[in-house]
Parts: sequence; C-alpha cells; structure tokens
Amino acid sequence: MLYLKASKIALLYLLCLLLAACSPAAETGLTNDIKENNLLEAVPATEDKLLAENGDNQLEHAEQTKQQKDENAASDEPTAAENDLPVLSEPLKLFLELKPISRKDYLDRYGSQSLDADPVTTVAEKIAFVVINPQIIIPDSLKDGSNIIINLFEGQTLTAVLDHVSYSDTSLSFSGLIIGQPGSSLTFSITNQQALGSIRLPEQNQLCLIKYNSQGGIHYLFMAKITELQIPVDEPAPVRPEHNLSKE
Repeated sequence: MLYLKASKIALLYLLCLLLAACSPAAETGLTNDIKENNLLEAVPATEDKLLAENGDNQLEHAEQTKQQKDENAASDEPTAAENDLPVLSEPLKLFLELKPISRKDYLDRYGSQSLDADPVTTVAEKIAFVVINPQIIIPDSLKDGSNIIINLFEGQTLTAVLDHVSYSDTSLSFSGLIIGQPGSSLTFSITNQQALGSIRLPEQNQLCLIKYNSQGGIHYLFMAKITELQIPVDEPAPVRPEHNLSKE
C-alpha cells in the first residue's frame, strides 16, 4: 500500500515538472535561446554577404570608371580621316599697319628730292606709312607655296602665293604672284630690317613700291598708275635699293 502511494507521489512530481517545463516562460526562454543562437550564426553570414556585395559594387564601379576613361581617351584621339587632313596655318600679313598720308605732307617732311629719285615715287598718287610684319623675318615662317596677305589703300586686300623664298642670316627675299590678278607679280627683300619690294597689278593699272626711307627710318608704300610711268607696261619697274641686298 505504501509502495503504491509512493509511486503515485513520484508520478505526480514528474507530471508537475513536465508541466513547468511546458509553461510559456520556459518556452519563451527556450525560444530566445534559439533566436540568439540563430542571430549569432547569422551575423557572420550577413557580414560575408555585405562584404561580397560591397566588393562587387567596388569592382563594378572600377570597371565603369575605366570604361569611361577609355571612352574619353578615344574621343580625344584623332580619327584616321582627321589624321589625313593637312595642318593649315593662317597666312601672315605683310603689313601690320598702313597709314595713308598726303603727298604734300610727305614732301613737307622729306622734300621733293625724296620722290624725284625714283620713277614710281615721282608720279605716285597714293602714299602710306607701313609697318613690316617682323614675323615674316623668322626663318621658315614663309616657304615656297606659302600665302601672304597684303593690305593696300581703301581696304583693298590681296593674297599672294609665293613661288620662291630664301632666308639667310640677315636677309629674306621672296617672289610670287597675286591670286586672281593675271599678269601680276610680287617681289620683296629685307636686309638688316630695311625692306624693298614691288607689287605689280597690270589689270588694275597699278604698281606699288615698298621702300625704306633712311631719313625717317621707316617704310613707305607708294602706288602709281603704270601708264604714268616712263617704262614699258610688260616690264617690271626698276627698283634701286638704298641699302646693300647682296647677302642672300
């Protein structure tokens, strides 16, 4: 009898323990333990995932940056068609400045002898003070085939193509013709910063003389009518330099 009672008591005790273990508090604690364990296990997995994603993003960004640089570099490089194009330079001007003056003012400044010494200046209808472009004196600034711009009176602009250019230590000489002017010619030389030249325009009945004036130390441009000169129309006007042009 005592044995049966003891067995019942033990069984009742075990039942109470079982009920206690299945209570909400115990279930909550167990669930928290499980969640904590899963979270701890999930942390390394999340870090690995983030690192992987960041690495992929950085790699993708680097590839995009490189691609953009390659595209920019390719756009800066000239194409084959562009490489085939010649490099053109702006034609130089013969005169940097041209300032017309009257024949009377010129005579008042230099006297009649300064004009009577040359057949062109003697009958010149127009006279101008000019400044020669110093850039043309730099070796290789002009070459055979180069163009040069010549400004004359009243806005008249000529373009000459040179067929012969020669440089030396102290001098420059060139010759050519005026584009669009049949029978035209251009001759020019400068030594020790003293220039002498002529521009012949038969169709316009014009002959221009570029001459250095030693009295004033400056250059002048004279324009005369060819028909007024005491020389044949089909021959160039003689020019007598006031300085030595023997150095070529």
